[in-house]
Amino acid sequence: MSSYVMDIAFQASDPSPEAFDAFLDRVMDELSKIGIEGDLTASLATYEASFAIPAPDLSADALITAVTSLRSALHAADCGTPGWPSTHEWVGTRGVAADLIAS
Repeated sequence: MSSYVMDIAFQASDPSPEAFDAFLDRVMDELSKIGIEGDLTASLATYEASFAIPAPDLSADALITAVTSLRSALHAADCGTPGWPSTHEWVGTRGVAADLIAS
């Protein structure tokens, strides 16, 4: 199975690494609730995370599903996503990093 990896730099409202770690746990829990068993690599010191979301193939539809799933999990974990790239930007770009606000 293929995966889409999305690298995100966060702006934390609570700057402690423990709070960021707990937030990332919530995101992964929310992904699990919608049936996504993704992988996570993160730097607690820099508030950056890479989410690997499994996909059946590398089609545009699979990319949109992966991006939508991650965004839904972020919202469920109380993370705002202002400035989130549009579907067109995701499909037309190989790598996109977004600055998000984790609360």
